[in-house]
Amino acid sequence: ANTVLHEMVHATVWIRGSVAFNESLASFVGNEASMAYLVDRYGEESAMVQNSQERRADRRAWRELQRVLFGDLNAVYSNPTLSDAQKLTMKEQLFADLPGRVDAAEFYRPERFREAAEQGVWNNARMMQFKAYNSYQENFASLLNESGGDYVQFLDRVNEITAEASDPFEALFEATRVQNF
Repeated sequence: ANTVLHEMVHATVWIRGSVAFNESLASFVGNEASMAYLVDRYGEESAMVQNSQERRADRRAWRELQRVLFGDLNAVYSNPTLSDAQKLTMKEQLFADLPGRVDAAEFYRPERFREAAEQGVWNNARMMQFKAYNSYQENFASLLNESGGDYVQFLDRVNEITAEASDPFEALFEATRVQNF
């Protein structure tokens, strides 16, 4: 359901020139609407919904770890007192510390996220991919809340606030005033 809803958003709203905005919006709607679908179909107290809520909480915790890591990396890169060699060393250490951050976080099923933290290449490109799919989620949630949970009204509102905007994320922030990264 999440994937179908995600892709349907792309067919409904597409902000030219802003892949990150489009992917973040579609990810938000896919996550939120698929949970609403499960609750409607199986009931709030069903094992299916409870399991999905736990997986969703784990994904939120994982996204938060990556958001903090992104911020830490940004602080290193923007520090003018550090040499390039120092920045590289600090970047490598931040990536190396990610499994420990997973261990310190609260997950229902931490093994999946520990494995993700240890596998693959952690680099700036991977962090930018994370940001492209996960930016301004709180702002989207605020806008959905203002729309009374009505996804059609929400998507119409997204189109409205971004129609003349040179930066859709800035327009979203102005419309919601929720601090984000």
